[in-house]
Amino acid sequence: MEKSARVLTGHRTQDTGHRTQDTGVVVTIVCCYNNVSVYRGFVESLKKQSCPYKLIGISNEENGRFSSCSAAYNSVINEIDTKYVIYSHQDILLERADTLENFICYLNRIDEDDVLGVAGTLFHKPAVYTNIMHVNNITKELIHAGTEQVEDMMSCDTLDECFFGGYTKHFLLHPFNEVLCPSWHLYAAENCLQTKTRGNSVYVCDVSLIHLSSGQLPSGRFPDIFYKEFSRLCKAYAKRFPVIRTTCAYAKTNFLGRMEFAHPRLFHIYYSFRHQIGNLLRYLGLQR
Repeated sequence: MEKSARVLTGHRTQDTGHRTQDTGVVVTIVCCYNNVSVYRGFVESLKKQSCPYKLIGISNEENGRFSSCSAAYNSVINEIDTKYVIYSHQDILLERADTLENFICYLNRIDEDDVLGVAGTLFHKPAVYTNIMHVNNITKELIHAGTEQVEDMMSCDTLDECFFGGYTKHFLLHPFNEVLCPSWHLYAAENCLQTKTRGNSVYVCDVSLIHLSSGQLPSGRFPDIFYKEFSRLCKAYAKRFPVIRTTCAYAKTNFLGRMEFAHPRLFHIYYSFRHQIGNLLRYLGLQR
């Protein structure tokens, strides 16, 4: 069966692949992109896959109409008619012909309200569980992206946004949170927290692919935006989770924990001042 692709450009949907019959197609891949050449590399790698799929590419180049990935992904969920949906970054390459097929095999093993990805974390362990490769920021060589390898599939707490998915019905009933995630960060992590709050599961699997990124936050204003959104996320789930860890951040969710994460320089001054006061009190014999 031939693979089919749709590219959503602005408000129009355009067929770009040869569509025959949709029988047997169980997954739709959604990608919001702002770099056409990078996106084409992703599309070319998909064409090598051994199983059929549908592709929705959401163009959001300069002056794009979407201000967040949450909004972009939510805008097309009603267009999806396959059993599963996968959300992918534009800078992903599926080198092996069976990569997509293997990921679908893992999707077949999860429940309807679970989510699955290729990179994940546990709240209480400083590790990133993944088998994917990414680019070393200094040497520009491909290296293992995580700190721990995954065997088969394991339960985790949050997933990275680079490549994840689940049942389409899950994302219809529980869309991405455009209030907590109003830019391009943390939308998968927040959906994982939603999922865990309802008593369902989050999984990371051993599927390997290439992420053409260093895995680090870009410089400029983006880290500040990320810090504010992560602090907001921690506040929203503080009553449910005492700590939250993602592949890019960790913080206690109480007030001091959120403030320390959002304002690290201020808290560095605070802790230095407290340390100096302690030394002074010990010198005066007022504190042991």
